Amino acid sequence: MATVCPLPATATDAAFARAIDAAVVARCVRDHLGAGDHAVELAPDYVRWKDREWTVREGGLFDDFQVVSITRDQVSLRHGEATLVLQRRNPGD
Repeated sequence: MATVCPLPATATDAAFARAIDAAVVARCVRDHLGAGDHAVELAPDYVRWKDREWTVREGGLFDDFQVVSITRDQVSLRHGEATLVLQRRNPGD
């Protein structure tokens, strides 16, 4: 078994070792995070709003807003009949 990182000296549970087995991780990425022959980009969006951390997910709620869609460039929110489109900043901009 090849692991993606060395096991801690205190790791004695076999389930922990299987969780970081390189083949298991690769299979999980391919089967659950893949799109054809490449991995899907994962970039969870966290927003600090009204002194709270929010995880923004398509279809989820963000404060009083329904998250309609998330793309690389923008996030669309709905509040009642109104739609708000937020432009995303790229890291480093």
